[in-house]
Amino acid sequence: LGVIKLIKKFIWVVVPFVLVFRQPDLGTALTYLAMWSMVALFLGFKRVIAVVILIAAVIMTPIMWGHREDYQKNRVLTFINPERDPGGAGYQARQSKIAIGSGGIVGKGYLKGTQSHLKFMPERHTDFIFSVINEEFGFIGGGAIIVLFFFLIAKILHLGVFVRNPHGKIICIASGSLILFQFYVNISMTMGIAPVVGIPLPFISYGGSALLTFVSILGLVNSV
Repeated sequence: LGVIKLIKKFIWVVVPFVLVFRQPDLGTALTYLAMWSMVALFLGFKRVIAVVILIAAVIMTPIMWGHREDYQKNRVLTFINPERDPGGAGYQARQSKIAIGSGGIVGKGYLKGTQSHLKFMPERHTDFIFSVINEEFGFIGGGAIIVLFFFLIAKILHLGVFVRNPHGKIICIASGSLILFQFYVNISMTMGIAPVVGIPLPFISYGGSALLTFVSILGLVNSV
């Protein structure tokens, strides 16, 4: 891709990114950039463009930081230093790690998780559903979820590489990238290796709009 083509394609993602970013909903806004970046990498672009994008990202980071809400800044700062605010901004991540660790290998059993069902862990049915699964079904249950996601994403991206229709390729790469990004970010934040953001675990977190969106995405991939 040349510079002009790349800019034209980037315009399509700028509008939804800015609108969602201004909500403010940084987590969902980043999914647009992640999806666009994966598609751009797949289509290919010159090295000089990659350097320009990297420089722009470095310049924009402090600007974006200055326009973030206080609670969002606290999440990042607490991620860097977990003991900074264990009862406040770091509470969710701390309780999530306790839940995952207490599940052990086989878990405590269905509906027997203490961290989740005694309401120590907030948002247990949405953003932190993976923590509940690990507490109740242990390493085996959490590992099974990861393996299933791996096969689903690998299948979608494999289809995107080998399908002949160019539009079908983009649909598959974008769909696989979206699921991969949300899956990775959600699981990472529950384990404390990424800042806490409001991103659901695809197909598993409670929420009608998210489930409808991901099922529709699989429908598009299936049509390819």
